[in-house]
Amino acid sequence: MDDISNKLPQLSPKVKATQARDLAARAKRIKDAIALLQSEIQQLELQGNIAPTDTWVMRYKARFKKGY
Repeated sequence: MDDISNKLPQLSPKVKATQARDLAARAKRIKDAIALLQSEIQQLELQGNIAPTDTWVMRYKARFKKGY
């Protein structure tokens, strides 16, 4: 298998450090977003059922069985 690292342009240490900081910042934002979503999910679960159990979403409209 061919080593691809030999074909890539060599980056200066300053550029590598900047890329590493950018990557770390993006990873932190992703972790924070996941934590926020998990918190929101937990709050929704604590509220219990919001809609009747036989309700579903179809093309952005709530639908439910007749006679409920």
